[in-house]
Amino acid sequence: MWNLKDLDRAIIVLFLEGYKNKEISQILGLSTSNISTRMNRIKMKLKSKINI
Repeated sequence: MWNLKDLDRAIIVLFLEGYKNKEISQILGLSTSNISTRMNRIKMKLKSKINI
């Protein structure tokens, strides 16, 4: 998926399945702030790939 790292891909898949950042952080063993930061970076990367 647009050259995303495995961890980023897991985060976006869980997000699209309806999980909240806190739940994603618990599933993946990362802090909620780390998930939020990664989500913002993933969104920016995907937006740049589709030119929005």
